[in-house]
Amino acid sequence: MGRFRWWIMSAAVGVALMLVPAASADTATQTFTGTVSSTGTVSKTFAFDVTQTGTISASLDWPVSSANLDLFLVQPGGGDVARAVSQTANPESLTFDATQTGTWKIRVRATSGASAFTAHVSHPVIPPPPPDTGPTDTATFTGTLPTSSSITRTHSFDVTRTGTITANLDWSNNAANFDLFFVQPGGGDVAKAVSTTAKPEQISFTATQTGTWKIRVKATSGSSDYTATVVYPVEQSSGGGGGLATFYKSIGFSGPAGIYAYGMDWDSSDNSILVGDYWNYRVQRFSTSGSHLASYSDITGPKANGGVQSAAYDIAADPTDVVDGGASYWAADQGSSNFVEFSHTGNWLQTIGKQQSSVTGTDASHPGHSYPVGCGGGQMNIPTHIMVDTVFATHYLYVSDPRCRQVYVFDHHGVYKGALDWSGSGVGTPIPRGIGEDAAGHIFVAEYSSRRIFVFSPLVDSTHGGTIIASSPAQSDLRDVRGIAIDQTSNLVYAVGAALNRVYEFHYTPSSIPGANPGASNTAVRFVNEWRNSDGTNNATGHQGFDSIRFAAVDGRGNVYVGETWGCDAFCTGTAYGYGVEKFAPGDIAAKPNCDVSTATTTVNTCAGATRLSWSTGPQPPPRGGYNQQNGIAIDGSDNLYVVDTFEQRVQKFDLSSTCTTAGSCPAWMLQWGSRQPAAPTSDGFGYPRALTFGDDGRAWVGDNNNAVMAFTTSGSFVHRFGSQGKTAGQFSGGVQGIQVVGGKVYATDVGGCRLQVFDETKLLSTTSIAHAPSGTLLESLGSCGTAAGQMTAPRGIAVSPDGSTAYVAETGTNRITKWNLSTKTATVIKPTCAGKGLAQPWGITWDPSHTWLYIGDVKNARIVRMSPDGATCQVVVTQADLPTGLQFQGSNFIEFDSAGRMWASDNSRHIYGFTITG
Repeated sequence: MGRFRWWIMSAAVGVALMLVPAASADTATQTFTGTVSSTGTVSKTFAFDVTQTGTISASLDWPVSSANLDLFLVQPGGGDVARAVSQTANPESLTFDATQTGTWKIRVRATSGASAFTAHVSHPVIPPPPPDTGPTDTATFTGTLPTSSSITRTHSFDVTRTGTITANLDWSNNAANFDLFFVQPGGGDVAKAVSTTAKPEQISFTATQTGTWKIRVKATSGSSDYTATVVYPVEQSSGGGGGLATFYKSIGFSGPAGIYAYGMDWDSSDNSILVGDYWNYRVQRFSTSGSHLASYSDITGPKANGGVQSAAYDIAADPTDVVDGGASYWAADQGSSNFVEFSHTGNWLQTIGKQQSSVTGTDASHPGHSYPVGCGGGQMNIPTHIMVDTVFATHYLYVSDPRCRQVYVFDHHGVYKGALDWSGSGVGTPIPRGIGEDAAGHIFVAEYSSRRIFVFSPLVDSTHGGTIIASSPAQSDLRDVRGIAIDQTSNLVYAVGAALNRVYEFHYTPSSIPGANPGASNTAVRFVNEWRNSDGTNNATGHQGFDSIRFAAVDGRGNVYVGETWGCDAFCTGTAYGYGVEKFAPGDIAAKPNCDVSTATTTVNTCAGATRLSWSTGPQPPPRGGYNQQNGIAIDGSDNLYVVDTFEQRVQKFDLSSTCTTAGSCPAWMLQWGSRQPAAPTSDGFGYPRALTFGDDGRAWVGDNNNAVMAFTTSGSFVHRFGSQGKTAGQFSGGVQGIQVVGGKVYATDVGGCRLQVFDETKLLSTTSIAHAPSGTLLESLGSCGTAAGQMTAPRGIAVSPDGSTAYVAETGTNRITKWNLSTKTATVIKPTCAGKGLAQPWGITWDPSHTWLYIGDVKNARIVRMSPDGATCQVVVTQADLPTGLQFQGSNFIEFDSAGRMWASDNSRHIYGFTITG
């Protein structure tokens, strides 16, 4: 070896002549190769990252003995700090104690001759973290992206401890290319996989902060559906780690109905029927004979913070905009305050209204338009019904918003054009529902309060058109009108009344609209026919009535299609029906021109009715033991479990000693009862029931969103209904979502009224509402809306002390428990801290059998906690870590205990979970 020499630059180059001991570090070694020539490329530079202070060592070797090469070390920001420039040495070597981290470099220079070379560099790096062996959770996300470099979809997941996050992205279309990004809490990409060829894309990243992380999926070319799987670190459950509960078994499964037929329309481009499958968050397409053709899941583009699923309330085919081989279609999405256009094959095109991301549309023809939530000027609150004008070249979109009390008009780019003028209607605050158009372009709107159909001239601009030119007389039994459909060939209008579950047929003469005296007094639209039963008859003896119809559509031959949202399944009394579409040929109104429906409870012989036609896709009810969105649960003295299935309008009963895991294996299922019915004093049906309890009187009690408490026998026989809507003491507003019946008293929370009300059970069972109740029926009305002590926000679950002196109420709106002293009528606020975290949307609350602990469903935190009665002690009982692989814990709304002391939880994963308390 030749003579070794190394040299340190003076302080003038900015390096202190002081050695600093390096921190504990690992060493990384990198090798660089190249060729340099004193007469050509004289020098080459190579970079490497030093992530920890310490000693850098470098060596340079070359095979041509006649050449002479030198080696230099360059600090971050530039400037040589060490060199090896011997005239004879080969290899050249140097070492240097680095006192700063960053991107360092070596530079290889040929002082004479030319040669290939090899350089080795060893430099300090931070030791890699130990393998992450802590608990993890796995989330799987699916979606579809169209071709556009600006389109992304975002999915969120909660990291509750630091550690390694890994993600895998795959897609079905091999011609497409997708990229994957990690987004840290607060925003900003921290890692990405952007290969132009790799499929799948994969990322691994060490998270040093907890919180809501995201993955972002971007289409750089092509379009495809995709699946992304993320494995991320979570805290060890104090339930599993602390031994407070062990999993026992699960009762029930995710099993919604096959279809919830809300909005409907006939697509003339392929003679098909589009159906808004509301609670399944999709649109379905059928042939006119009922053969299923396609399902289009919610793919409304990117969603900020994970977004919400879009529920298609109403559907409008759009033959004026042909995309992907046929008419596009629009969906009114109440829950998202927008309406959305899709291609014929269900690909998202644009969103008008509130955006779930910064992306409004896909191209210049479908730019979309962003409006905040509100009323007027393009703003909407709950866009509900939608119609496309196919007569005029402008092809305006008409959208009704019942909460804003208006029908708004937009062009196809989402530009707001104006609203209909209700002047002269005689309706102070109209509630517009269904919308239709005749062959002349007149706009028909069904109005909820007046029970009339109004006809407007088409809107031209903000000062021309959009005024009332005709109407129908009030039809007294057209209650809760939902949708309308127009047969433009036969000049017929069909309206669906959801309250009485009837279809109403009207007729108009085109020449009379607008007629000589246009206005609301021009009653050119006259009632001509009605049918009430699922076979098209009018209350015929032994025939099954509709259960809960919503919308209508008319095809090119005049056949009428009605969505039947609920109904009975094959196990109920009568012919199976419901959860699907009913098809009819209207009866001959010329043979019975004077339809009289004044005899509402008997057969109506004066109405033409309709003939039920074949529809090949039969009823699709939810399976026995399946849930869509179950809430309240109760357990009787025989350890039978009762479950409220809110969206299915039913209560199911199970034997806890048996099992029920799938539709094909559910021997625990015993019976069910319920249907969707409007509120009425003797109605035994539900309107989105929420709460359930088994009273010490031996009855099953239900808290209904139709502002009532209802009592049933354990076999489901109706006993009594009490309640009415309002803010007066003894009424309910916003639904009864917490109920307890004990010691001869009925305790019920009033969500909208922010109250806990206590009733005498015997007197409540003797009357239907507080307006007719005997003195002493209402014992207490406690609370008002607010956040101070004695006030509540969104009160739900109730737990009453054994002596009846105290009631604990879970407040979802303020993340706390209010403790009511029922003797003094005063309240104490409890905000417990459980494992370092406060409550987040507590829902259900109940005592354990020994009345030692109050168990709380801490929904947003996705856990169950227990609290001492004074709130001083709070412990986590169950989290995701306490469940077997394959089951999810998404937040339990209500908690109950059986006679063996086992805890049962109604979880948002569409399961009821049982646990044995061990601590």
